[in-house]
Amino acid sequence: MAHDAETRAVSRTTAPIAPGEHAAWLARGLADDHCQMLIGERDQTPVGQIRFDAQEHERYEIGVGLAPGRGVSGSGRP
Repeated sequence: MAHDAETRAVSRTTAPIAPGEHAAWLARGLADDHCQMLIGERDQTPVGQIRFDAQEHERYEIGVGLAPGRGVSGSGRP
C-alpha cells in the first residue's frame, strides 16, 4: 500500500518511499510498545491495515490503509 500512487496522494507524506526506508519504519513500529498494527484479510489475502499510535494525554493517532484493487467492497459489514 505504501508504494501505491493513490495511497501516497492521500497520505501525510506524499513522496515515494524506498523499500529499505519502509522496512525500517515497519521494524520500528513493530518494536514500539506504543504502536499497535493490525492487518485485515479477506480470503487469507491482506486487504488493509489499521495502526494505533499512542500519543500524549491518552490520545491515539489512528492510521487506516486499504489495499488498492483488492476487492474490499463490503469489507467491514457485519
